[in-house]
Amino acid sequence: MSDLRNLKAVERRKQIRKFIRQGFKEVEMAESLGVDITTISEDVSIIREENSQRMLTNKNFLDKDIDNTLNALQNLNDLEEETWKIFYKQVAVRDSNNGNILGYKESEPEIKLAVVEKIRQINLDRAKLLKLLNPTQINIEKMVYVEKMIPMLINKVINITLEYVPKERQVELLEKLKAIDVDKEVIDG
Repeated sequence: MSDLRNLKAVERRKQIRKFIRQGFKEVEMAESLGVDITTISEDVSIIREENSQRMLTNKNFLDKDIDNTLNALQNLNDLEEETWKIFYKQVAVRDSNNGNILGYKESEPEIKLAVVEKIRQINLDRAKLLKLLNPTQINIEKMVYVEKMIPMLINKVINITLEYVPKERQVELLEKLKAIDVDKEVIDG
């Protein structure tokens, strides 16, 4: 019996989330679902808590992702620094008889060319890490931004639309907008 009650609550909260996105008031939700307003209020409170937890989890994930990115960048910087040392290093020229150092000469051109290639690869890796080479890549920050902006954008579009729709047609327009099932649209693509 408890499992059935939990299942009904989960399904009811799914519907309440849709109603919230559509701008329904708690009284309207209660009437539409045929439940008491206190049930709706409790569900809305639970949904808000779940959203808060989700946002906190996202923040923790972002913090960890930032730390990992900074560590990877530091490793690339260290590697690049060592690579430049090889590029500018002078090689000791030794006497073939006794091994004494006679002087120093520049590294061989092949070595310098390999070092330059390594530095190019390091810079390429750095650009990929910073997502400079693929700016269309979706990341969590963009998803959170979109999640916050979409409801505000929808409200602004509705308000602007209502300015141009005759008063006698506004109720019909709002009913049609409320009937849009965002979750179904996303799933059906």
